[in-house]
Amino acid sequence: MGKKKYEKYYSLAGKASYENWNAVKRSTICGCYYCQAIYSPSEITDEDWIQDAHGRTVLCPRCGIDAVIGDTSGIPIRKDVLEEIHENKFG
Repeated sequence: MGKKKYEKYYSLAGKASYENWNAVKRSTICGCYYCQAIYSPSEITDEDWIQDAHGRTVLCPRCGIDAVIGDTSGIPIRKDVLEEIHENKFG
């Protein structure tokens, strides 16, 4: 991958994808930085979460990975942003 344009979101993405049920449900759009799918939070069901220490974490309804972020996180939910975060987090 070339120049890293979205490095400022790497740390935030990790935080925004943990214990994020309420934030994702308040979002208008969300995306998974693992499979890079973009979808409406209405696609997330009660089966798409796990209980963590202090809250629920959303699992992607497409790939099942806990890498979902909503637009309430402040991270732009766009393919190019998700691709770069994926590259940083998963290589």
